[in-house]
Amino acid sequence: MIDAAIALMREKGYHHMTVDDILEKSGVKKSNFYYHYESKEACAMAAFDAMLEKVDEEIWQKILSNKSLSPKERLEQLAEFLVKQFESGGGKTGDVFGNLTAELADRHSFFQEKLNDYFIRYASHLEGVIQEGIDEDEFRQSIIPREAAEAILSQIQGAYLLARAYQDPAALRRNLEFLVGIISS
Repeated sequence: MIDAAIALMREKGYHHMTVDDILEKSGVKKSNFYYHYESKEACAMAAFDAMLEKVDEEIWQKILSNKSLSPKERLEQLAEFLVKQFESGGGKTGDVFGNLTAELADRHSFFQEKLNDYFIRYASHLEGVIQEGIDEDEFRQSIIPREAAEAILSQIQGAYLLARAYQDPAALRRNLEFLVGIISS
């Protein structure tokens, strides 16, 4: 059910996803759904937590915390990962967290807190990488790490939109490479 909810939130968004959609996609009966979750919201929150765990593992730990790579290499690997992820979705979905923010942040306080936490944590991981790059003279000394981290997050979200509009995953790579070039020494 969680995998089905994640796929549906990526494809349709939260509001257009129904419990019946989750049941159909997962092959689960309604009684089994309600045995595990009291509502669509509860299932969506569990799906959100599962997506967050995956981001933590695949991006924050494997890429951004990988000390065997230089800070610049970590940002380059992030770009590659995001491009591959975009391509695996057929170029039809952007960042699910960005999409949910646009859809829900003003309407659902239970999602707002989780989305806010997601972006704060992502920015903190990026900020750490940028600070390391400054300390190692890989990035310009004049860069303010938190501002650069937020600029990268903004660029990622905008690049997803362009990649979807252009139907070109390389738009993600170009935009992130551009930012890495700006902050590099």
